[in-house]
Amino acid sequence: MWNRKQGIPEAGVWLCAVLLWVGMAAWSGAGTLSKVWAAPAKRPAKRANNPQLAKAIAGIQTYYQSVKTLCVKFRQIFKAPRLSRPQKEQGKFFYKKPGKLRFLYKRPEPKDFIYNGVMRTLWMYYPEDQEVKVRYGMKRSQFGVAMQFLWGSGNLKRSFHIKQIRDKSFGKSGDIQLELTPKKPQTVLRKLYFAVHPKKYWIRETIYTDPAGNRNRFIFSQFRRNQKCKLLNSVFHFKIPKGVEKTVIK
Repeated sequence: MWNRKQGIPEAGVWLCAVLLWVGMAAWSGAGTLSKVWAAPAKRPAKRANNPQLAKAIAGIQTYYQSVKTLCVKFRQIFKAPRLSRPQKEQGKFFYKKPGKLRFLYKRPEPKDFIYNGVMRTLWMYYPEDQEVKVRYGMKRSQFGVAMQFLWGSGNLKRSFHIKQIRDKSFGKSGDIQLELTPKKPQTVLRKLYFAVHPKKYWIRETIYTDPAGNRNRFIFSQFRRNQKCKLLNSVFHFKIPKGVEKTVIK
């Protein structure tokens, strides 16, 4: 499915949840929308038994497993073969265990995407078009391998081939840069790229590519979690406004 006007696939929005989840660093300004997006150059990877790589993988895994709630701002740069120029968006992302997600896009076009894993309901609301798309009975397993990390059942080493790369245009100087390739083919994911803090193992930036040639880059800021991000369950429930057209997706 494709979002009207912006040209960004809706399926990619939910993959973005994983990128935000594992990339919820206390970002201090590294990375900017003024950079021209390019997938990290493929340089000789370090050996699989590299201690730095092993520590980074373990650190990422430990970090996201400790999070119960998450509030973060994001910037998104999307490039696709069918688009003449990159699409830039920004907004806020909210997460609460078990399985509740919300993407509240602010600019340039307001959008509100909500998934309630308990109710198994997905809402995609487009205020400017006065339309909401709803899918009932949406199981968490239907989001694919990437979303397993949000549900607490994912394992980086089990799900991905991981290697360390080097590229100055991605992340911040000194970051550990990783390339992840799914061990099993995925519908909306070809490769992931992470820029990881060398000591705290936060992910500062993420890039993902899909089989269609689309490329997404995310930059994170103003991260809050757990006690600093208190979220009511009502945040993840959508009440359809009067006059809004409802379309049920099967």
